[in-house]
Amino acid sequence: MSRKTIFFLSPLLIVFFSMVATAEEHDTNGNSFSFRGNTTTITLQEGERKTVLSGDARITFDETSIKADEITLSGPDFRYIECTGAVLMEDTEKGITLKTKKLLHDRTLRQTRGSGYTEIVDTENELSARCYYFEQEEETETMLLQVGVRIDTVSAEKAVVCQSELARYNREEKSLELIGSPSVEWKGDEYQADRILINMGNDTIVMEGSVSGSLTEEEEKAE
Repeated sequence: MSRKTIFFLSPLLIVFFSMVATAEEHDTNGNSFSFRGNTTTITLQEGERKTVLSGDARITFDETSIKADEITLSGPDFRYIECTGAVLMEDTEKGITLKTKKLLHDRTLRQTRGSGYTEIVDTENELSARCYYFEQEEETETMLLQVGVRIDTVSAEKAVVCQSELARYNREEKSLELIGSPSVEWKGDEYQADRILINMGNDTIVMEGSVSGSLTEEEEKAE
């Protein structure tokens, strides 16, 4: 397929359209930033640059890569990254994978928000999660998960299943805070409380407020 390029010129607007475009940029700090898409549209209006990638859209920066049906880059140094469709975000350094429907990432503040059905896997802490909205703060190593939250440990030796409407996850401290009808299943037992705190580093569970539970008899566990 031959490459096609179309320019639209006006006093305030320049649009660049290209088929199967790949580019590598460097921001003002010298950091490498590369992107590609089957269709790429670049708009410059009154000095504001906006790039839209669609069709096998991909970007890579630092240790992070993002794939999506469509990716929009805007702001100075491609500060804002907005993704829609089948979004896959991977951080190879931290071992985190995010799958969601819509994602917005701020490269300056190092913050990420996502909405729609979302799956999160943290291989370093042996944890996987599902929710419908999340916020991530890279600087503080924290995540906020909301709506239909379910969190599972990946390791069968420490199998814990958590459910709630809101969860705060601190990767550095390896801790979970569950709020909103939280429940925890562990070794066949189930617990409910107003607020549940889990430390995955030392395998402790703290329950606050109205606490209830369903315990499995030792004979049943043995069977």
